[in-house]
Amino acid sequence: MLRLLKLELGKIFKPVITTTAILTVLTCILTCVLQRDYTVYFHIDAWEIGTEYIALLFPLFVTIPVCWQLYYERRDRFIVYTLSRISRQKYLSIKWAACALSGFCILFIPYVMSVSYTHLRAHETLSD
Repeated sequence: MLRLLKLELGKIFKPVITTTAILTVLTCILTCVLQRDYTVYFHIDAWEIGTEYIALLFPLFVTIPVCWQLYYERRDRFIVYTLSRISRQKYLSIKWAACALSGFCILFIPYVMSVSYTHLRAHETLSD
């Protein structure tokens, strides 16, 4: 079962990493750009302003890499070949776990990185 989970995560690894990297850079850039245009009372406000625009599109960013892989599997009739070796419930639960883990990474990493970057910029601003 662990081997199948590793296989499923390997199939969606590149799209998930690419999406995570793009979103991390985008949230950090938006936070820095918007911090200059607004008057903020607390430095965490810049993070809230910078991520409110992109938070609307996060569900789309989470589903695109995973749905793309599901589309190709369905088109190539991958499940027909897989069900002869593993039960449907086991395959779908592994698929769900891989999709949930990748969705968590796509949501969590950009937000944590942008908060860390905003916090670092706040300390630089205070030291000036």
